[in-house]
Amino acid sequence: MKKRLYILAPNDRFNYGDLLFPYIVAHYLTLQFDDIKYVSTTKSDLSEKGGIPTEGYSSLFHTDPAWENHLIVAGGEALCVRWLPILSYINPNVNLLYRFAWKASKLIGSYSFDLFSSIVDFAFHTKTFFVFSVGKNELPQFKTIAYNALGGSGLLTNKTLTKKKAINILKSIDYFTVRDNDTSKALTEHGIQHSICPDTAIMMSEVFSEEFLLSHLTVPSTFSTEKYIFFQGNYQLWKEQNGLAAKQLEQLQNNTQYTICLCPISTALGHSDHIALQNIASCFTNRCKYVLIENPNIFDIMWLIKHSQTYIGSSLHGTITAMSFNVPFIGYGPRKLGAYIEQWSDNPELYFCEKDQLYNTFIKQHTKHSNPNMDRQKSLVISAFNKLIKLYNNGKF
Repeated sequence: MKKRLYILAPNDRFNYGDLLFPYIVAHYLTLQFDDIKYVSTTKSDLSEKGGIPTEGYSSLFHTDPAWENHLIVAGGEALCVRWLPILSYINPNVNLLYRFAWKASKLIGSYSFDLFSSIVDFAFHTKTFFVFSVGKNELPQFKTIAYNALGGSGLLTNKTLTKKKAINILKSIDYFTVRDNDTSKALTEHGIQHSICPDTAIMMSEVFSEEFLLSHLTVPSTFSTEKYIFFQGNYQLWKEQNGLAAKQLEQLQNNTQYTICLCPISTALGHSDHIALQNIASCFTNRCKYVLIENPNIFDIMWLIKHSQTYIGSSLHGTITAMSFNVPFIGYGPRKLGAYIEQWSDNPELYFCEKDQLYNTFIKQHTKHSNPNMDRQKSLVISAFNKLIKLYNNGKF
């Protein structure tokens, strides 16, 4: 019987890391299957931004029984996330509803999210409780369901895993890896079998050659001859503190004489890097040398980070790109990024800081950088792919 792999990932919005997952997974697993289908929450085509066109979510319920079908959730902060926040990144009306739910939560607590999630589930006729945490009870048509290096750092602080439905879904998974100890601890407390594995994006330096990246660039390749610091941040992190970001970046520019390269990594609703970076640029003095990248594709982003002197950003996959290509980096912002750096670096205080300590951390790190556990991360990811290959060939690993 022919085998078909369904790769499920949030590939219908411009978010750098999400668009990378299908490339990495397909690169290592394509020889095990006769066909691969790429699926997201909606039918989409972001090929102009470097993404792979996707089929809509409903395709998971219309598999061909003449094929042996397998499903892999390809990565991301995907564990136990309901439809409301996921659809808020692509649907302006749901985005408004999600923001209202946040405000309502200050009055009635987390029940507001359950209430508004139920409204979205009804309005969009959703067929699964979570978007990317799906189980055999919901999708029995798949011979195997695998979760590949997922994140869920918020599981420690919310009550999702106290719900019997969530536990039953997660216990039905055939192969389950997570990317940090925060997520692992939450799963262990509820007896859910899993292992810890680095994010598969760490393999991008093995998958995307310099020649490939150059052939897909929309930014000038002359950037590689300049010395610059790559900076990324999103609107929510800097909306009232653009001057703080600009001041520190200008200090870095004066200290190093490196150009500041402001480049958005996600322009999806709820991220809006491009707005944050435009606002920060407006706070620079005339003495600051910088360049603002306005409309990059994912290969521009990867190539620019690869050739930078240092990456500074709140994006997990921007940070992992720097790790993969052995570029010094400083992360700040969300807990999922801090959790990953804590998991996969020997000296996390050199690589993660509060957003008002970017300049000081750069100075402290500058003479001490060594890429934290890059080779170990890559070795563990290869081992994980080998286990998946055994699962697909033998039904066990």
